[in-house]
Amino acid sequence: MMPEDWDPIAAFTRGDPLRAEALRANLTRIAEQTDQPEVRRLVQEVLDGRRTVRELVREPAMVAELDRGMDAFARQWSDLSPEQRAALVNQGIAEEDQRRLAAGLPPTREPEARPGDNPLLRED
Repeated sequence: MMPEDWDPIAAFTRGDPLRAEALRANLTRIAEQTDQPEVRRLVQEVLDGRRTVRELVREPAMVAELDRGMDAFARQWSDLSPEQRAALVNQGIAEEDQRRLAAGLPPTREPEARPGDNPLLRED
């Protein structure tokens, strides 16, 4: 049994309030947009603190939902040039750092992304 005040999202993000907020918003969006009642139920259990994020992503219904989303993302991502991909990564880093600074938190200290840095930024 988990303590009443335990927050599985904060636990998953290791207490980082901005990443917890982003994860909570993304899970809420998934629950709102899915046509799968089982996924809505599972996500709600996490949001209510009755299930961990790790348990959620091991559930077959959630795996299938994430696969659908990742397939759509992969198609869009593959249509971008390596330079466009790196620019999007850098934009995301800058936006997160701005949110962190506004909240009085340190920046992420992520290095600038360049084409070819990692598999997601591969040069085609």
